[in-house]
This record gives sequence, C-alpha cells and structure tokens, in this order.
Amino acid sequence: MSRKSERAIKEFQENGGIFTFATGRVQTSITSFIDQLNIQYPVITHNGAQIFCPRTKRILYRQSFALTDSIAATLAKLENIEIMYFMNEEIYTNEKGPLIQIFEAKEELTVFEQIPTLQNEYVTKIIIAHTNQALLTAIEQQINAEYPAICTTFSEPEYLELLPTNTSKGNALTFLKNNYLDPARQVITFGNNLNDIPLVSEADIGIAVLNAHPELKRVSTFVLEKTNQEDAIADYLEKLQLTKVMA
Repeated sequence: MSRKSERAIKEFQENGGIFTFATGRVQTSITSFIDQLNIQYPVITHNGAQIFCPRTKRILYRQSFALTDSIAATLAKLENIEIMYFMNEEIYTNEKGPLIQIFEAKEELTVFEQIPTLQNEYVTKIIIAHTNQALLTAIEQQINAEYPAICTTFSEPEYLELLPTNTSKGNALTFLKNNYLDPARQVITFGNNLNDIPLVSEADIGIAVLNAHPELKRVSTFVLEKTNQEDAIADYLEKLQLTKVMA
C-alpha cells in the first residue's frame, strides 16, 4: 500500500467514514493492512465466504461446502492443473506447481503439500489454477453443470474459484448492510476483477478502476481514470473529502 493511499484512507476515517476490505484473500494475508489502517469494521474475506471482525477478533459469518467423493473424483480427473483447498485459514495442495509458488509469494502464505484426507471435509473454497483461461472456462462450465449448488468466479484470469452455495462478495456485503451498518450510510465499493461484480452491483455506488475487467466496467456506476496501481482509490477519496468540505 502506498503512502498516498494510507494517508487518504486514514483521512477518510478521521472524517467519519468507514473503510474496510472485501477480498478473495484469507484473513491472515491481510492482517498487516488491517493493523496499518486500524480497521475496526468487519472485513469480507475468501471472496465472501467469511466475515471477520477485527475489533472483537470473531468470525461473524462463514460459509463452506463438503468436498464429497463425487467432487473429489471430478477434480482428480483434471489434468495439468494446480488445485488449492482452503480450510479456514490453511491452504493445501496435492502438488505445488509454479502458479501456486507465485500465489505463495504474492500472498506471503504457505500452501501445505502434506494434504490431509479431505473427502467429505468442509472447505471454504477451492482454487483451480492454470494459465489457459479457455481451459478454466471449460472447467467452470463442467462444474456448473454437474454441481449447480457450487458458485464459481474468477479472482484472477488464471484462478477459477469454487465457492459455497450463494457465496459472493455481494452477498457478504448484503449481510453486513442488514446487520452491522446504519442504513443512512451510503455504501461505495471499488473493484477490478470478475469476482467484484456482485460487490459493485450491491453497493449504492459501485466503482471500477481503469484496468478493471470489461464486464465489471459494464455493471459499475462509473470507471475511474487511473488503475489500482496508480492510487485510483486514494484519488477518489481525496476528491470525496474535498467535495464535502466545499459543500
């Protein structure tokens, strides 16, 4: 996180705004950002499968699904792909390939190769990784046809995610709005990928950054003029604060 983004977020908070994260990451991989920004409001993780409250250190909401023999058999038949199984905060794989190694470096997490017996255990989500998105799209279509209760989304072009029934960042946001947010407050969300479509759709104002996926841009309220690497959100928050001062 850049100093500009940190400064803009903290100024937003100091002026009465609530800032939090809605991410596909696990809780432990964003703890440093939560601490850095002193976030007290619940945080959406696992692409909506879990909500964690930093203030109380409690899980407020958790979704999971059973890794049945049938699902395990379907995944076992997939060739030349990498699979990560998320069980709460721990991640397992049968074999660690280059994409998982990149994932570990980016998230600063360890994916365990000594995988436990997962059949009929409950997982928070599964990531199927491959550089060929057409192949992943075909796998997504197969999963949707054979297991309609499982939700699917792409968090990155090379990451197809399998999620519990009715799980998305948008549904998690709905839960927060119904249970933890003053209805008088306006909800603004930012996104850049396909897994953010439910999030920006559920918000009062859903914003896409310049480098967002085209499908996300189509459903967003508007698109920012900068990418998420160019402090797009910080610029928006600064303009928002300026507008309030001038009003």
